[in-house]
Amino acid sequence: METRETILGHVQRGGRPNARDRVTASRLGRHAVETLVAGRINRVVGIQEGDMRDYDIAEALAMEKGLQETMYETSQILSMTT
Repeated sequence: METRETILGHVQRGGRPNARDRVTASRLGRHAVETLVAGRINRVVGIQEGDMRDYDIAEALAMEKGLQETMYETSQILSMTT
């Protein structure tokens, strides 16, 4: 019987992180640290239209979150089991 290690986080998000995932995570982390160093607290960091942004938590929670129909349809297709 053969066994292998599985990192659950990778399985849950669909696989091992690629270079883009790693760069995005690093950019978000850097922006979060810069935000804290600047004395801005209770912030949420994210990417909007390719730019790093930070918002007050209450403001971020109040934002209307849209759903791209094509992304939803794609996820439905990819999650179909055979």
